[in-house]
Amino acid sequence: MQSIESMNLSTFITTFSSALEKKVLDIMKPIYTLEEDLLREFNHLLRKPYPAQAHTALAVFKALCSQDSVYIVGEMGTGKTQVSISVVSLFSKPQRVLVLCPPHLVGKWEREIKATLPEVRVIQLKELSKLLPLKGKKPEKPTVTEFWILSRERAKLSHSWKPTWVKRMRKHACPSCGVFFKEDRPLSERKREKCEECKEPLWESIPPRRFSLATFIRKWLKGYFDILIADEVHEYKGDSIQGQALGELASSIKKRILLTGTLLGGYAYNLFNLLWRTHTPLMKSRRYTHASVTRFQDEYGFMERTIKEVEDEDYRYGRARKRNVRVKPLPGVSPLLLPHFLLPNAVFLRLSDVSSALPPYEENVVTLDMEEHQAEEYRELENALREIVAQSLRCGSQKNLASYLQGLLLVPDAIYRRNEIEVEIGGQRKTLSNLPVEGVMPKEAELLDIVRREKQEGRRVLVYCTFTDTRDITPRLKTLLEDGGIKVEVLKSQTVSPERREEWLKKP
Repeated sequence: MQSIESMNLSTFITTFSSALEKKVLDIMKPIYTLEEDLLREFNHLLRKPYPAQAHTALAVFKALCSQDSVYIVGEMGTGKTQVSISVVSLFSKPQRVLVLCPPHLVGKWEREIKATLPEVRVIQLKELSKLLPLKGKKPEKPTVTEFWILSRERAKLSHSWKPTWVKRMRKHACPSCGVFFKEDRPLSERKREKCEECKEPLWESIPPRRFSLATFIRKWLKGYFDILIADEVHEYKGDSIQGQALGELASSIKKRILLTGTLLGGYAYNLFNLLWRTHTPLMKSRRYTHASVTRFQDEYGFMERTIKEVEDEDYRYGRARKRNVRVKPLPGVSPLLLPHFLLPNAVFLRLSDVSSALPPYEENVVTLDMEEHQAEEYRELENALREIVAQSLRCGSQKNLASYLQGLLLVPDAIYRRNEIEVEIGGQRKTLSNLPVEGVMPKEAELLDIVRREKQEGRRVLVYCTFTDTRDITPRLKTLLEDGGIKVEVLKSQTVSPERREEWLKKP
């Protein structure tokens, strides 16, 4: 047998895996182990979860018995929706559940709920009028499980506002008490101010009149819902209005199931706002406040500190030096993030755990050489942009990096037209462009071949494009495909609302 001293890490783990597993279980004391006899808990469901999904649901349910929030982290296709619905089915009494999801998934959630639970009431929460009758009333316990589905856009949207005042004797004054402002200045459009004298608001709402549904639930329906299910929760990690809406709902609903495929966005601070909104007591126990994001990044991520010393002015007895310190977060997270925050609060589900029940899936990357004239135009533009970016970087500026990246991504796809790329040199703006190249490019020809082959097999094709706004290439692709005898429809955000997109894709 090979000695331990000569083993590499992989061999060591393989050789002593059983002993290591036993030691880990002794130390960590998991609240749930794979108990096969418990799978019968789902026999009453119309659509039963796969074994891996069932074990995940049981683990989440056991965690919710002793804590308020649990993350379900799983790749796309693992069935996080099915798992969360299965968790709700395990409660002994009917629950009132609020689902917060992207607008294009509202219909999918309703279908999956009705396809899984034998007796359930589903309400799509689109208007405040459905909540107003509940204000001020003691919540009644549901007789059957209820799912209220709320899109994140409707949850966050409130009315807009503007500053307001009256003018008296050519001075700004409070519209309520008439007192003059100390300084004759316009009111801030970024902060809602109040009169210092009478405390009346110095702003007014702008039509259309709306009220954030998340705010309404926080103010008047706290405790009405038993469980919050937040889908695609990683999209609420920023300090944004929709992130604040999640925080309002999380503070109003006792139990929370949080679904995501990408909990970490590469930086430790990505997790801070989510944890603060969903695990507030835990964060406070570690002495964090809502403003501790930099400290969290410093403790659980990586920071780059750049110190620049410059000569300052002369003094009577010598010279002073000034130190400028710049701090920038770097990608990467500390392993301590796992035991401190993730392992006690998250259940992980991999695609390989459920792959035996899924149809075959593969991804193919097709690489193509550019057409000769296309490549010449690309290289000429690339060289010009590279020289400008290098010059900017030597001066300590990164302004032109975005133009460099986006310009070189765009030109191969849109070489049929003149594309202008703006850069900045020495404070002056300059425009670079390519010369149009006629004909069908290799990438376009390959797309036509793929679509024709799929059409012959009786299949429909969905083509995703990166450039669809100011540098839209979809009209070009539509023309090429239609000239090739293909029926084409283009999905635009302005023409099809998110709630109708799944229905739009299914139309013949």
